[in-house]
Amino acid sequence: MPPEMVRWPISEIAPKISSREVSPVELVQACLDGIGEIDDQLSSFITVTADLAIEQAKQAEKEILSGSYRGALHGIPLALKDIINTAGVRTTAGSRILAENIPAKDAAVWQKLNQSGGVLIGKTNMHEFARGSSTNNPHYGRCRNPWDPQGKRIPGGSSGGSGAAVAACLCAGALGTDTLGSVRKPAADCGIVGIKPTYDLVSRQGVIPLSWSLDHVGPMARTVRDAAILLDHMIDADRDRLPYGILPTADFRPKGTRIGLINGWWNARCDHEVSAAFQKALAAFNEMGCEIKELDFADMERIFAAGRIVSICEATTYHEPWIREHADAYGDDVRRALIGGFTIPARDYIHCLRVRSWAIDQFKALFAQADVIASPCTMEPAPAFDGIKTEKGLDIAFYTGPANLLGIPALSVPCGFSTDGIPIGLQLMASHYQEGLAINLANAYEAATRWHQCRPPICA
Repeated sequence: MPPEMVRWPISEIAPKISSREVSPVELVQACLDGIGEIDDQLSSFITVTADLAIEQAKQAEKEILSGSYRGALHGIPLALKDIINTAGVRTTAGSRILAENIPAKDAAVWQKLNQSGGVLIGKTNMHEFARGSSTNNPHYGRCRNPWDPQGKRIPGGSSGGSGAAVAACLCAGALGTDTLGSVRKPAADCGIVGIKPTYDLVSRQGVIPLSWSLDHVGPMARTVRDAAILLDHMIDADRDRLPYGILPTADFRPKGTRIGLINGWWNARCDHEVSAAFQKALAAFNEMGCEIKELDFADMERIFAAGRIVSICEATTYHEPWIREHADAYGDDVRRALIGGFTIPARDYIHCLRVRSWAIDQFKALFAQADVIASPCTMEPAPAFDGIKTEKGLDIAFYTGPANLLGIPALSVPCGFSTDGIPIGLQLMASHYQEGLAINLANAYEAATRWHQCRPPICA
């Protein structure tokens, strides 16, 4: 088969694998060849598991030829953020401290994907210990945005390696973790789809934590359906709690769907290019028959600030033994952030937990007025690495962070490009366990646009 197969979405290539038209071994080898050809420019992987991937692909092919097809992920090359434990394969969390960490057991989420026939092609680069948004890793290299030929722009973070690898067609899909937006931000910056599910819908067992009460594991893929396929195989909770399911349905009609805009929030900090792309996306929804509703809620900045405090307090608590004994092993930015967590009083942390309970109640009222809430995903198209060293860099999760504190599902879907050719993402948030509604709406939007069909220059 020609190398074009690496560009095909999971939803298209899975039936070809099932019908034996495509060999999992050839598909995996094509992805490995791509990694060998271009990843020295991207640094999207920390560890490439080439031998293991070929072994797993051969096993998948053998099973399929014998009539034992496991489903849509059987023989599909996947990558994992290097914070997700893999038995016998090092899991560094992007750090020097865990550089030789070889877990004895797979994380629960990888157990599920592996049991579904997924092939592990590698562990992706990330911001050290997931504490940052640039994926400028001092230990494993600066991961670059595949849409920027100059290599000066961030791929987002902390799951930047997963975003870059998926966008560059080096794997069919990948997993990231999302604490204040670390799946959705790189998805937006790299022009792919990223989903942060409802808190606890996907197990975090075997995932190195950043913030216990904010961390989520989520899928990243080139289409909404592909991301949904991945998520559908990751679920750890009772599916009866999902009124809309997970996978997009053929009978979904967007007409009449109420899309909420929180006045003074969606346009509070985004630049003119993000604002223009977002408003064009709203126009597309309007053409589909959706109802755009303005919502009044003046406390989004308060929710975002509470999330930031909870995140750093919990991160510092987890890292306290290491930061006290091995502070020099951390990169400068992560070390400063973790040490800063020691200065936050317990009363402030507890107050932020109370803000969370209050905010969840407030959002129940908002979701009584709207089915989903839309916003830009990022404040600006992926900035240069030097651009996030400013004070503005601290607020890079302004639009994504609130969903983590609330524990509600949220996703990013491509909605345009800047004049420099850098992707822009649209965020849709839904009420708890209603990710299927956001997924269906995003899938309808994707079908009405062409943004998801674009590929970065490096793929040429």
